[in-house]
Amino acid sequence: MNGATRVLDAEDSRVAFGALLQPGATATANSVGIINAAGTPGQVAATSPTPDVSVKVSAFRAVVPATRGMGPYIATLDGDKTLNVLGTDPADPSNARRDLIIARQTDTYYGDGSTAYTVMRVKGVATGSPTDPDPTQGGVYPDYLLLARIRIGAGATAITGAMIDDLRPPRVVALGGVVPVASVTERNALPAVPGFTVYRRDKGWTEVYNGTWQCQGTVTTGALADITHPFTGQLAILTTDNVLYRWTGSAWAGTVSLVDGATPRGIIAFGVHVGSGTITTTDALQTERATGNVVNGRSYRITHVRSEAGASNILTLGYRFKAGATIDFAGSTVFEFHTDAPPGSYRTTTRESYWRAPFTGQVTFGVSARVNSGVATIDEFRARQLMIEDTGL
Repeated sequence: MNGATRVLDAEDSRVAFGALLQPGATATANSVGIINAAGTPGQVAATSPTPDVSVKVSAFRAVVPATRGMGPYIATLDGDKTLNVLGTDPADPSNARRDLIIARQTDTYYGDGSTAYTVMRVKGVATGSPTDPDPTQGGVYPDYLLLARIRIGAGATAITGAMIDDLRPPRVVALGGVVPVASVTERNALPAVPGFTVYRRDKGWTEVYNGTWQCQGTVTTGALADITHPFTGQLAILTTDNVLYRWTGSAWAGTVSLVDGATPRGIIAFGVHVGSGTITTTDALQTERATGNVVNGRSYRITHVRSEAGASNILTLGYRFKAGATIDFAGSTVFEFHTDAPPGSYRTTTRESYWRAPFTGQVTFGVSARVNSGVATIDEFRARQLMIEDTGL
């Protein structure tokens, strides 16, 4: 008021209301888009259950840019709207075209013919290489939001879901609210406002802008690279190997295996063999092998049990490991040797070793054996077991 005279106009009102909305790229700007709501606000969909010549636009509220003034328009489509596409303008029999579905705000204050909020279709031109039509009609109507593109093939008689490209802008919330974003691309398009918080709908976690976008709390992911700016001490559970990782400041380090309820302590791999045979002076891989998942820097107990009869000569055993689900001499590494004295007619020998994992992931353990000279014959019976346990250290 100026005394008894009213001086607040529509633009002033828009500026005041905009101050309560999600910030934009400058100190006085607002983000524009679909106001966050339940359901599928602003979605353009084919007619259901049977596609026909029309599309349906779901009800929604929106923050529409006011490019010719200050403060955004707050607009509402208060019920689902059906737009006739092919009944009004049938498809060309020879060429494709593209139509756009938009939400347009006009305003007589800026010279438009009317003041109205209209959800409408903008028809394209059928050509051999169709492009999107101009939603502003040559700049006459600059205030709008894109909702969808309809790609109409030559001779089309119905609009199906596969013909509709979703072009809805990002969701908008009140000042200080958590903004739901569909992707990292949508997140990166937001203004760099300290404390700005988003919910990554594609990942199921929240991120806060603090010079960079940082995940909050312990997150679950199928790829650690999806955490674009981890902070030192950040925790993440990797679903591909069920390991909890910590960001050291320069790399992800596995900390705790979450493979089974028995972990971090418990058996992670077990192998057994029963049979007979001979061993020569040539180092040969034996048949007891065990595969499991390990975590870099953790300690594992390797227990090897041999029960055998009729063997001769002195055996030298090498305990080996190799990343992956198989083991052979190529690429496998011996982490400890054991020497067994010649057994009598029958005996059982148990060897226990400890191994610290040099990597995180799947690993296979195996045993290689040879004799000092001649041939070691195991004529009657041989049972061997190889057990790998996570010690929790």
